[in-house]
Amino acid sequence: TSTPQTECSSKRARIGFISKFFGVFEPHGLLLDGVMRYLPRSHFEVIALPVARTDGKTLSPGVLESADYVYEVSLDTTHAIEAISRMDLDVLIFADVMSEPMNHFLAHSRLANTQLAFWGNPITSGSKKMDYFVSADFMEHPYRTRMAV
Repeated sequence: TSTPQTECSSKRARIGFISKFFGVFEPHGLLLDGVMRYLPRSHFEVIALPVARTDGKTLSPGVLESADYVYEVSLDTTHAIEAISRMDLDVLIFADVMSEPMNHFLAHSRLANTQLAFWGNPITSGSKKMDYFVSADFMEHPYRTRMAV
């Protein structure tokens, strides 16, 4: 089977979005399909990476329509690491890291030049392979503590 790397030949930044929760009516897909949809295609190539589903739910139509490519990630960790690494992603966005085992273990591997945990994570992943944690003032507790960077 071909992967997005073999199918794509553009010079646009390659951004992958990974989650097991991109199914119909699941929050991570609902949260990120708009982000995927509205990234300017003149600058970005969007790849959805749903982790293989075991619950029978179908992939969200919003995710399918928003991504340039969809590649289902295997439940075999070694195979998943190899396949994602071959995609030569510039950025890999983890919709969640602690919601299920596969993303948790993948978050501890360097799979893209830049990796970040998105809003599906209530706290940082603790992974040294994660470069950024995306948050927003309205998503944080008003009395949170912040570390000076």
